[in-house]
Amino acid sequence: MKKGSLLIRASDYFEIEPEKFEELGVLDPFMNYDIPLFLNPKLLSACKLEEFKNSEKKIIDYYTTTINFLKKTNKADMYWKAVKKFFNFPEPSGVGLGTSSDSVNGKGLTGIIAEKCLLTLKEIVDLEIYDPTMYRILFLVQDNVGVDRISDMICRIIYDDICLYTNNMIERLGIKQYYIDNKTGLKYLKRPNGNKMLLLPSELLSEIPDVIDGYDICHICTYNQEIREFLCSYFEKALINISIIRDQTKDKMRECLLGNKTLIAELLKIGKEKNAESYDYTHDSMGIMYNYEIIREKLETNRDLFENTTKNSNNLNDFISKLLEVYKRCIEDLGLSEELYYIDPKTKRKKSRKEDTSHRLFILVLETAKLFNLFDYSFESKVGNGRIEFKITNLNEIILIEFKLNKNDLIHGYDNQLAEYIKRYQATSSFYVIIKIEENKKIEDFYQKRNQIIPNCEIIEINGLPKPSPSKI
Repeated sequence: MKKGSLLIRASDYFEIEPEKFEELGVLDPFMNYDIPLFLNPKLLSACKLEEFKNSEKKIIDYYTTTINFLKKTNKADMYWKAVKKFFNFPEPSGVGLGTSSDSVNGKGLTGIIAEKCLLTLKEIVDLEIYDPTMYRILFLVQDNVGVDRISDMICRIIYDDICLYTNNMIERLGIKQYYIDNKTGLKYLKRPNGNKMLLLPSELLSEIPDVIDGYDICHICTYNQEIREFLCSYFEKALINISIIRDQTKDKMRECLLGNKTLIAELLKIGKEKNAESYDYTHDSMGIMYNYEIIREKLETNRDLFENTTKNSNNLNDFISKLLEVYKRCIEDLGLSEELYYIDPKTKRKKSRKEDTSHRLFILVLETAKLFNLFDYSFESKVGNGRIEFKITNLNEIILIEFKLNKNDLIHGYDNQLAEYIKRYQATSSFYVIIKIEENKKIEDFYQKRNQIIPNCEIIEINGLPKPSPSKI
């Protein structure tokens, strides 16, 4: 992969054979792009790596101390001040896990959000529940806290172990372009933008649940079958009807959970019994391990398609519209749709990958077009806290692109998300790209039920359904 690509991996960047990363069990991450996985604390108990032999105990000890503080405090005394100072998790610099790509340093858990988490934990402790794994339910009841932020918290607690692992893997991988931490004397790496970079063991990482809009409980129930079944199972055992919290926000989930000791205890019990699994790198449901260099090389052989489609573009908006036609052609006619799916190891059937895969494929189209010098522009992927998929600029033109798979909420994405992004970034025009990966009527419903027609917004439909292709890209 070319050095300037957003999708360049550590193995390419440091000129190390990717097989060596795999042999050592080290994640081969993107240098400029978060990996949408999280460090799963439940996987630490079975981990045999020397650097992480005491990691699980560190987490238990940390929460045991937190619980002991919370037992004593009335939230207005010296103990509350002490626990607030103790329960503080600055962003774990260099980890590069999560769902954002404008930052590779994580979110951390500090300030007001950390204090709100403490108030939640205090309510649980006041019910005389002293389980040091209670942090696992925070993502269900706490606003702005998802499993990725919990992962950042865990990474901060065991940060020294991650730093030691990075040091050891740099030596074993034979990477020469390293730096030395003046305080610890340990080796670390840097990303192209100069930020710190740490290495992680593949076996400790799991897939972030497919949850929309900050992990609200209504979306957890709607979009993730496994979590829905999990919730239903403990609600049933606790004699609470799940319909009480269906389509409710985290505030309602919090109200329902935190007032019921039996329910919390049951949730923590089932959470411990539920097996944790590392990400399946072989079947790669997220499309994060795919060799995107193969696609890039094949795109470059289709220079005529790029040039003929985008010629005579009068402005950036016109050019991006035509470039999206190139993208559409690649998916519908040239076999790129195959990359939107993976083979489920259980059912042996094709299942659609997450939406991020379609974004990475479009990054390759954007980078290939720039290579051909067809139009002068710059682009950012998933910019800012709002996380619009793409912001493309040239002089005074600001183009936004929002992608949606037709299994997701198309109306909300258009009426609420895109409209807000346009206002926030003062965009001159926008594109709403709908990729059909399921046979359903959501696209028809979208046109009938959307609440507005956004000015200067072009809607593009792409048929991404799998089909035999006589010509592979």
